[in-house]
Amino acid sequence: MRIRTSLAAGMAAVVASALSLTAPAAAIATPLCDGTNSTRARVCVKVIPQTLPTALAQFRSASHSPASQPPASAEAVSVAAAGWELDPDPSALPDFCNTPVTRVTACSAFQTIAAILDNRGTVKGTATVMVIYWGAVSNKALTWTMGAKAYVQTLTGAAATGSTINGTAVCSGACTVAGNGSTKLPLVVGAFMRGSWMITSNTPGATPVTSSQAVKLAFESPPPTVPGSGSTTALPTVRCDNSATIGRISPGCVYPAATPVFLLSGSAPPPSPQHAAFVASAQASLPGHPGRVDGTPLTRQANSAIVDSQRNISCAGFVKQYPDDSCDEYPFASTRQGGAGAAIAHIPQTDNTNGGNKLGAFIRENRVWDNDAYFVQVVA
Repeated sequence: MRIRTSLAAGMAAVVASALSLTAPAAAIATPLCDGTNSTRARVCVKVIPQTLPTALAQFRSASHSPASQPPASAEAVSVAAAGWELDPDPSALPDFCNTPVTRVTACSAFQTIAAILDNRGTVKGTATVMVIYWGAVSNKALTWTMGAKAYVQTLTGAAATGSTINGTAVCSGACTVAGNGSTKLPLVVGAFMRGSWMITSNTPGATPVTSSQAVKLAFESPPPTVPGSGSTTALPTVRCDNSATIGRISPGCVYPAATPVFLLSGSAPPPSPQHAAFVASAQASLPGHPGRVDGTPLTRQANSAIVDSQRNISCAGFVKQYPDDSCDEYPFASTRQGGAGAAIAHIPQTDNTNGGNKLGAFIRENRVWDNDAYFVQVVA
């Protein structure tokens, strides 16, 4: 089968200083109130990753939003470059946050625990804030939305008086942020805040560029409190490209951590029923069920010379049985699993070509780079 990739388809600041929470994914620090700087009042912070089901349940409960309520789209919960503000609609959460990462969306959650310490290291107050944050990239553009929602769960002691919180977005790698500001919202139990920022990738060249985003929180407590240190987790890495190996398509971005699934329908236009039936049969019979969602993934081979060579190997000795006959192969010659050992079948050329066009559209839509993994699921 030939693929056509042508156009077809911290917390704390006081008066003059603030504690910033930024760090790579999984760089969660150990408890930070370790006795350092113990002669001065300070804020210590710990960030605890949360599972999305837990965080979503807590947000829904706190906002009196039933689990059965239809979730909001990303557009409904994001205001372009609006920065940090009180949340007028706490129950609106993006529907994709039920899944941690897809090819174009990512969502994560954490709980921040802040402790205000006096100059002897005695805890004078605490604050806990639950945060859900997300990104929704575009596979056909280099700018996308990042959003966050925060819920103040508890405040004790000194944290309940005069403390504020500010949220900003942080980019690491080839990206910039629009919408960051210095808005400080008061910490009040039960208060909801939200943040919305626009992220823009640096223009990619012949090779992709990558970046990652995180939420940066700054808490202020009245003087003489001084900054501490802390960290947040980053969303999965974003990859942006402008490569001819994807096909003639505008620059765009994806989350490569998500393995996409090619839904191959024989009846969907342009029709390819025999090609789809052959793929399903080959997946079932070949060792390891290559490409099937319960088997091993396929990985793309973008080198056209290697693809042609693998197709020739698979179809060596093939003899047409009727005028429109063609050699179809699976795993596809355009994968690293193609070539020797592939199953072949006699498939009408039109059917075969239509199947290749569908695969090409899938590669463009999901920006499947060379050596990217993907699955193939045959559907009705």
